[in-house]
Amino acid sequence: MKKTYKKATPSPKKKKTGRKNALRDYDRKTRKRSGEYALDKKPRRARAEKSKGRGIAIKKQFGQHFLRKQSVVDNMIKAVAITKDVNVMEIGCGDGFLTKAILNQSPCKALHIYEIDHEWANYITSSISDPRLHMNTINVLDIDLKTLQNDEPLVLLANLPYQITFPLFYRFVENWKLFDEGVVMIQEEVAQKIVAKRGRPFSAASMYLQHSFEFSLLEKVEPKAFLPPPKVDSRLLYFKPKKERIAIPDEE
Repeated sequence: MKKTYKKATPSPKKKKTGRKNALRDYDRKTRKRSGEYALDKKPRRARAEKSKGRGIAIKKQFGQHFLRKQSVVDNMIKAVAITKDVNVMEIGCGDGFLTKAILNQSPCKALHIYEIDHEWANYITSSISDPRLHMNTINVLDIDLKTLQNDEPLVLLANLPYQITFPLFYRFVENWKLFDEGVVMIQEEVAQKIVAKRGRPFSAASMYLQHSFEFSLLEKVEPKAFLPPPKVDSRLLYFKPKKERIAIPDEE
């Protein structure tokens, strides 16, 4: 008996895209998870994901994992130079664990917070009385970073929602001299990819970001240092803009 075989249908060829188009597509997907689309979702009010004594839900769609280890926050602040002339920027203040430490441990001129969650923004402004605190209830991906040039010198300290790490740093590249320096908490795997010089973690994103910034890995942070604990390890990443960038003839 003669066997018959079906011809395999060739898979459609993927359309080639340039680096900027690829980043734009990635950014659009990220915004669906963490930006204005997430505002329409109802937060999960599981008991374990509710901030103790505050009655405000910790919202998964905003990537909220609040720091609970004081030594980690202390090390973030020690890693940067904050004088009375320096403005500090914080992204995603949550219940203010890092916010309070910045105001108590540094003589900063002002602390500019960008918080997408209205509930936590209102909580911070009503519970912290400090004239240096300036709250901006907005998605940080929506702001024009050039408008922050009036706040220079500027230092960034933030426990970042994991899903906005790359979109945010791509914007920093476009304004690479905006920050004097900064320390951010990000996913361990992403931190390794950003600082990689060779090997498997090294990628186009590594090369692209290293073209504008110098990076250093700081403390590795276990999931139990957060509420609720994430499923992966985290890492403090220090960055500083390079004094000069090698010109790229065609960035497209």
